[in-house]
Amino acid sequence: MVKENQKSLVRLKAFLDIMMILLSFGLAYYIRFYTPLISESIMVFSIYESFAPILLSMPIFLILYQALDLYNTKRHFGSYEISLRLFKANIYGMLIIILALFLIKWIDYSRWTL
Repeated sequence: MVKENQKSLVRLKAFLDIMMILLSFGLAYYIRFYTPLISESIMVFSIYESFAPILLSMPIFLILYQALDLYNTKRHFGSYEISLRLFKANIYGMLIIILALFLIKWIDYSRWTL
């Protein structure tokens, strides 16, 4: 019973992480292209073309979170250690995405939305 609850909790954490990643990228896209906070810009890609790399990057973030032991149900890390691991996972994920966009020569993709 406890193991089932732990598995359910891990699935819930992963689902919430996916939702937060989508929300974060969507908010960045909105701020970049629909508000004057950064600058008036010309949209090169539609929202569907912009979200393709984001959807492909979801497994990267989930694998990094798992590799850095963020989905562990046992509470043997302090809040500082968890924050540091979360920061590392997000930095590594962003570097992997930017590297992938550079290597496939997708020149027109705006790094501001990342």
